[in-house]
Amino acid sequence: MPVIQHTDFITPEECAGWRVDYDMRAPASPHRGYSGEPYVYLPRNRIWGLTDRIADLSEEGVKFESAVLACLLPNGWHPPHIDNGRPNIAHRVFSAIVYLSSDFRGGKLRFSNENLEITPHEGLMVAFPASLEHEVRQVTAGRRYSIAMWFRKR
Repeated sequence: MPVIQHTDFITPEECAGWRVDYDMRAPASPHRGYSGEPYVYLPRNRIWGLTDRIADLSEEGVKFESAVLACLLPNGWHPPHIDNGRPNIAHRVFSAIVYLSSDFRGGKLRFSNENLEITPHEGLMVAFPASLEHEVRQVTAGRRYSIAMWFRKR
């Protein structure tokens, strides 16, 4: 399966709602990402509509596993990694990211093995095999909000 991109996957109003949700819930979250910023686990019932639409894109027949709401601040980044590279997540077969903001610089999503670099923007959804190595380039200004989701085989 190749990398899939869908522009306007969610509306600007939905994106704004998720950003407010993050800003309200993140300060109390015990979870931290690679750069130290908090992230918030999303319960299945909060994102059913998104996960069902994304699962339908997979050629493998997948079901939702988990999702996080995140925000990278300036100097935030994610190193090269795969989304099923540890024993506790080896079952993941499919990953997706929905971007919730556009008012930031940097923060591109890079797939080195595919020679592909994606500039995130509000409403964009990117889906890809969980075994595909990717990274997030450093954010240089603004706040890069996103929802990351992972799927397993049915």
